[in-house]
Amino acid sequence: MMAGEATDTISVQAEFEALFSPILQMAYGTSLRLTRNRSEAEDLVQDAALLAYKAFGTFQRGTNFKAWFFRILTNAFYSRHRKEKHEKANLSTDDVPALYLYSKTAEAGLGGSGRDPVSAIMDRLDADRVGEALEALPVDYRMVATLYFIDDLSYQQIAEVLDCPCGFGRHALVLAGAGYCVTGLDRSEVQLAEAERLRGDADWPVLVRGDYRDLPFADESFDVALNLFSSLGYLERDEDVGVLHEFRRVLRPGGTLVLETMHRDRLARIFLPRTWDWLPDGSLFVQERTVDWISSELSTRHIAVGPDGERIERGFVHRLYTATEWVAMLLEAGFATIECFSDWAGTRPPSPEHRLIVRARRVVE
Repeated sequence: MMAGEATDTISVQAEFEALFSPILQMAYGTSLRLTRNRSEAEDLVQDAALLAYKAFGTFQRGTNFKAWFFRILTNAFYSRHRKEKHEKANLSTDDVPALYLYSKTAEAGLGGSGRDPVSAIMDRLDADRVGEALEALPVDYRMVATLYFIDDLSYQQIAEVLDCPCGFGRHALVLAGAGYCVTGLDRSEVQLAEAERLRGDADWPVLVRGDYRDLPFADESFDVALNLFSSLGYLERDEDVGVLHEFRRVLRPGGTLVLETMHRDRLARIFLPRTWDWLPDGSLFVQERTVDWISSELSTRHIAVGPDGERIERGFVHRLYTATEWVAMLLEAGFATIECFSDWAGTRPPSPEHRLIVRARRVVE
């Protein structure tokens, strides 16, 4: 190793230590709550620290290191939980300073005969009551509750959100601006290019080109999936169920799918066979619609006539399901606890006066 490289390594190590040391006891307390075993908690913290050090080059300086590290820790815990093993992960430590983590663990008083570090964290709360409540939760809820109530991480810093399809970022950009870790997926290169332009130099949302029939994400990657603005219903029914199954696959246990769409009863109330609008560039935009009320298929033809008289036409068919049909399809896809509303507060039942909002949860198995 050259002298310059050695200096850089020492500098990186010192920076990592400065950020990691203040949260080590908190990480141990969280791990202990999650694993319910002192030895396994120590292993989990060590594994997460190794992973974090190896990935430290991806950390954005000036952002929340605690939130970044706890995401790594919780992902490591999920990996252990899914495999139903409690053995130490087989990680390479070749590029990690020798005995660094062990020395830091000793300095923090972990693994010794001193006071349980989690006690210091719990001092600011009613430890007995909170502890009993956390112990009673299923593992996936226990993780989020521990991070939120004990470790002072906001839900924005915990939740990973999929917006699919995201279009030009109408929703993904707003959520990312609010602090959520958002991934937006869309098939359209044009829409994604506009989303990238609007995002600018920000890190979030992450934008991915893909097809929601085959989501390019690992199982259990997200806490929330959003499918908004009538983005389903353009395939055959079995294919739509397949898309819902894909959403369920990438949601973590206990995760939520939120679906917002036009529905058949609403269309029957507001249907117009033709509308037209003048666009800012002087073009005329016409929409012509016909409905098959037996199949609930809405056939739409878009006609754009430019200022120079150029005419462009496009057509598509959209199947508009009822609330009852959406519930049946979500059950087929494996969701549970399905609720339908006509408002975002979740206080009004479905109505022909409003669009449909569906909330479905993946069961905690």
